[in-house]
Amino acid sequence: MGLTIHYTQWLRRTVSPERALERVQSAHRQAAQMVKRRKLRGITPILPAADEPWAVQHKCIGTWPRGDVIQLVPSAGWVFTVDVGRGCEPAMFGLCRYPASVRKTKGLVPTGCGSGWRLQKFSKTQYASLHGPAHFLKCHRAVIDLALIWERLGCEVTIDDEGDYWPTRDRAALFRHCDFLNAAIAGAAGALKDLAEEKGGPPVRAPIFAHPRFERLEAEGAIRHGEKIAAFTRVVAGSP
Repeated sequence: MGLTIHYTQWLRRTVSPERALERVQSAHRQAAQMVKRRKLRGITPILPAADEPWAVQHKCIGTWPRGDVIQLVPSAGWVFTVDVGRGCEPAMFGLCRYPASVRKTKGLVPTGCGSGWRLQKFSKTQYASLHGPAHFLKCHRAVIDLALIWERLGCEVTIDDEGDYWPTRDRAALFRHCDFLNAAIAGAAGALKDLAEEKGGPPVRAPIFAHPRFERLEAEGAIRHGEKIAAFTRVVAGSP
């Protein structure tokens, strides 16, 4: 749970592996320049997709949640990862080929991933807010701008920003969403911590406890989401 940016880079055209690698190399150079210019934490070398477990994609075949979730292992491709900043999930980028179909009990089932080169990933930026609003904005913007590099390289890019910062770059909306989710998470985490202490269960650990305004957020969460948090803790209390 937490505010996340989902993004896909997709090269629809059928190009040779050599041309696909050229785009990945160009994107890596531009990303490395951004890392240096914006003082992000770092960037990995380009790796073959076969050497990076996180390049595996998960696809729901059928209607969620009744469909089958399958793993799609890339048959070719290259990826790299940017360590954006403290509290922000690293962001992976690249281009891979995935199987056009998978064999199920009833025969071959199309995956919808068989055309061109692509990579669909996400980065949770929520907990960058533990280190201040300026740091959170820096990380959130960086993930967006790293994804947009691929547009300049002729790829189709889709971005689903749960913070509503993109495409209008609305900072107020981003901070509003972040505060709302921080309060919800703090309220739920605080309630679980109290429940664990009351029942003698294992200690509850969560990144939100490190937020400098945790107690205020916890109180806001209890006011805004009290009924849902109470229902949630009742379910947890009744579980084995």
